[in-house]
Amino acid sequence: MNIVLNTIRLTRLEKKLSQEYVASKLNFTQSYYAKMENGEADISVRNLLLLLDILEIEPVDFFKEVKRKKKSQK
Repeated sequence: MNIVLNTIRLTRLEKKLSQEYVASKLNFTQSYYAKMENGEADISVRNLLLLLDILEIEPVDFFKEVKRKKKSQK
């Protein structure tokens, strides 16, 4: 899961979006969103799909990137 969360965080930073902005779009507090991004709170599939929409990344592309990163760690 760390690769997924790291990819979410890096994508958010690349797009120059704050945690506050993303959290507000998800109707979450910034602190709850930070916990999700840090792996301290679970992300439902529904919220993951909403998050990818906010980050303007297609789920297929996101998971291809996660897979690429996972392979490079081996």
